Amino acid sequence: ISPKRLENMTEKELRKVVSTLRSTARKRIERIESAGLGDFSVALNVLKGRGSKGLLPTVKGMDKVTLINEYKRYRSFLKSKTSTKTGVKEYKKNIRQAYQKVTGKEQALSEDEDLLRFNELFRNLMGSKYANIFKYEDIQGVLAEVYQDNSEKTDSEILRMAEERLQSIYEESQRDDFMSDYFDELY
Repeated sequence: ISPKRLENMTEKELRKVVSTLRSTARKRIERIESAGLGDFSVALNVLKGRGSKGLLPTVKGMDKVTLINEYKRYRSFLKSKTSTKTGVKEYKKNIRQAYQKVTGKEQALSEDEDLLRFNELFRNLMGSKYANIFKYEDIQGVLAEVYQDNSEKTDSEILRMAEERLQSIYEESQRDDFMSDYFDELY
């Protein structure tokens, strides 16, 4: 529904639409959580993080502005690939494959606890300034390299080492760009 259409809807119409989206979201959440995949659903974790009145507040008593915001929240969740059981399984598979590709270890991250820990570290890095500088595949690769050699260390130590490595890569790329520009101006 377009923003203009949302604005023109009556509160009753909007309440019905939001209620339908809420119901669909609730069913997906139940499927994800009953399969034990809740911790791996990025979409579900974002939804949990935004919910000030609970994960899926009832639409009863909401004003029009709140209903529009809830519409956007549920729509965003439902559009996400990790809002479905299949999408979460695919996400887990992709994390495992990315780690194996970087490290060359076939059985790496075979346990869900290891995968969950790696995923949480990755999400922390994606919330840092480096998410605006690097592609997510690059951040995942650096984290995999650091994690492979330091999995016995604490999460904060691993994050610090990964951030230092990303900072080093960034500074090196800036130095290379500067030198390239410098020599282009000379000749």
